Amino acid sequence: MKIFALIPARGGSKSIKKKNIAPFLGKPLMEHVLECASRCSKIDRIICSTDDEEIADVARKMGAEIHQRSEELSSDNSPVLDTVNAVIDMVEAGEEDLIVLLQPTSPFTLPEHVEDLIDVIVADKESTGGETIANFPHNYHAYNQREISGGQVKFHFMEERLRCHNKQAKPKFYKFGNVIISKVASIRKNGNLWGDHCKYHLIDQPYSTDVDGPDDWPYGQWLFESGQVKLPWLEKKD
Repeated sequence: MKIFALIPARGGSKSIKKKNIAPFLGKPLMEHVLECASRCSKIDRIICSTDDEEIADVARKMGAEIHQRSEELSSDNSPVLDTVNAVIDMVEAGEEDLIVLLQPTSPFTLPEHVEDLIDVIVADKESTGGETIANFPHNYHAYNQREISGGQVKFHFMEERLRCHNKQAKPKFYKFGNVIISKVASIRKNGNLWGDHCKYHLIDQPYSTDVDGPDDWPYGQWLFESGQVKLPWLEKKD
């Protein structure tokens, strides 16, 4: 079994120009997840899929291989699954190999998040893959979400809200963490990244923060400066 880390990083970005390499905590944003991947002893190869040469240069300097995206794979509406399949073909991945999908906008992904999730997946021979998950504030629960219809606001899940009107009665939900890992065989069979036997690894909520839009930059910086998250590659050396 081989384990391939894949970082999909297009050059196009509507919210922030060249978002994936915009400065964050003194480094290009995606360099943080490249640091994470390079420190994972279980990962055999790191591939960055991009259509942008500046992004490719950042990835190369961190030891990643480059998958040159076609124009077809580079639009806003291009499914990430198509890029995953293209990379699987490029590296000639075997059925039992694992694809570790790392988000360039998840700078707080730690090597142990990846390695612990790999261990959970490998320990269950029936698993099709897995993902990290995290808790979230109660106000964000799906049953608390509203929608606007006909100029009025109402609960989107009205029946569930009436049935589970307090915090204790609501089912426990989780948000996506920062990593998805898929078995190649499952991707080919099921046509998605999760399959029908998806495992999980729970991480602390701050590490799941996605630095994607303008408001995320100061919040992410505060998380680091206040000590809510710690990054081993930014630790001060004596």
